[in-house]
Formats: sequence, structure tokens, C-alpha cells
Amino acid sequence: MIADLNHYPKYRDSGLPWLGKVLEHWKTERAKWLFARMARPVRAEDEVVTCFRDGI
Repeated sequence: MIADLNHYPKYRDSGLPWLGKVLEHWKTERAKWLFARMARPVRAEDEVVTCFRDGI
């Protein structure tokens, strides 16, 4: 099954020792620019509430 998969023609070093090589056309972006911080109060009708390490 794996033998049937096509290989990408070009790879490049990611610059991260734990990641190794990545596809040449992949771009890198800092995660802090991809997400926005949200501050929403917990409502009585909310069934699932996620708590972060600072408790907020």
C-alpha cells in the first residue's frame, strides 16, 4: 500500500533538528500570528468549558 504512494520531487531542510526535511513548497509561519486571543465569559448553557494553565 505505501509503495503505491507518490513521492514529492523536492525536499529541503526544515532548520529544526527534530523535524528533519520537509517539502520544498511548504512555508513556515510563527504560530503567534495564526491565532487570536479570545476572552469570552462562561455561560450557564455552555456544556464544555476548557481551562488553561492560568485558570482563566
